[in-house]
Amino acid sequence: MAIQDAPGAEASGDAGHAGDSFVCVRVSRAAAMLDIGKTKLYELVGNGDLEAIRIGRRTLILQTSIVKLISRLRERARNGRSNG
Repeated sequence: MAIQDAPGAEASGDAGHAGDSFVCVRVSRAAAMLDIGKTKLYELVGNGDLEAIRIGRRTLILQTSIVKLISRLRERARNGRSNG
């Protein structure tokens, strides 16, 4: 699932290249983006740190929740608190 950044922009044919931003990503991609395993990713979903939706049998992670998680972790690091 991708949304073009600008109206009228042409799709590259490969989602995820320049000009595309994803609303949701698959669990495997989200885990790779965060450089964590799927088990840790599902743990983050389970405790509310990441937001997931289901479409059919597929679980998708909201891109905005990944950005928010990173922002929270960066803020904790700036404040000298533990990232756990």
